[in-house]
Amino acid sequence: MRVSCLKVCLLVLLAGGFASAQAVEKPAAGEERLDQNAAQDVLKKLKETFAAQGSLRAHILTETFSDLTNKTTKKEGDLLIQRPDKMLQLYTKPAASLQMLDGAQAMRQEAGEKSLLVGDFTKAPKKLSQVHAMVTGDLTTLTELFEISVFRAAAAEGKPAQYRIVLNLLPKKKLEFTRIQIRVADGEACFQEVVRETADGNTVTDKFSAVQVGEIPAKEFSAPIEGKEKDVKEISDEAPK
Repeated sequence: MRVSCLKVCLLVLLAGGFASAQAVEKPAAGEERLDQNAAQDVLKKLKETFAAQGSLRAHILTETFSDLTNKTTKKEGDLLIQRPDKMLQLYTKPAASLQMLDGAQAMRQEAGEKSLLVGDFTKAPKKLSQVHAMVTGDLTTLTELFEISVFRAAAAEGKPAQYRIVLNLLPKKKLEFTRIQIRVADGEACFQEVVRETADGNTVTDKFSAVQVGEIPAKEFSAPIEGKEKDVKEISDEAPK
């Protein structure tokens, strides 16, 4: 099971899975749970901070734990973001693969595959806004799927306040990931860590480091997919029959 941040968005929005039993989230040591108004303020500021800082690049390490095999696999590479609607996860170790969001199209190519698998969200504006959430930081677009809890660890020793944002799948929703946990520092332009969990005990963790804010040449986004055959699937906002 090798799943990256963008593929997670696609799995969440396109696939069925397991119904969730809502968990009661509790503060960890040194944290406080924010009330609804304070939590909304944090989510609003997060969206504004991400929008203001625009483009960035970072290192990405993805760790996937399989409960079936009790093993963790790792892959790493570069993350490129150009807000509001472009993201590339270009993995180089242990093998080349990519995940990309380009406007209304979400693409992926796993190691050894020749063609790009493409989900076209042109006719699915609601799902598209939810896919964009990991790029824009607008997590409020996910409230119809998840209950969102926000926890804060106060600033200390020159470090900004740290937020842990937990999304638990709402009852009767049937999606691949039942819990998502995001860590982000106050005022930062990128998440520090995103952990996704399935009902059957698998976890996928993306860790981001060496973040550099600044414009990225368009060629860096287009070059990895140039000349590649695309296998396109149109996505709809309508519920499957």
